[in-house]
Amino acid sequence: MIDLGDMRPDRRRQRAQMFAAEVLRIVNRYVCDHGEENHDNMKHLHRELFGLFYNQGFDTVTDLDRANAGLPLRDDKGWTADELRMLEHARIAAMGRPVFMPKE
Repeated sequence: MIDLGDMRPDRRRQRAQMFAAEVLRIVNRYVCDHGEENHDNMKHLHRELFGLFYNQGFDTVTDLDRANAGLPLRDDKGWTADELRMLEHARIAAMGRPVFMPKE
């Protein structure tokens, strides 16, 4: 049954459609055009990609999404400054632990 009281846009569906369309746009550059057969195959491929992205909950959070949500920005490798600090503290702690070498 459709809930008519929920008027929120389905962001998950929008993002899955966007991902599937972008992947197909790239794939289409490398696929020969064989007329109607190719068109049908691309429609089936789009449905499968959409299903994968939608059912698995694929999503991306852009830098603009993060800024709008008040979240810290990520660097070029996807890390926030806080995450890098935690990683560095873990590495420093690991360097301070003794290393036991097995006897031969």
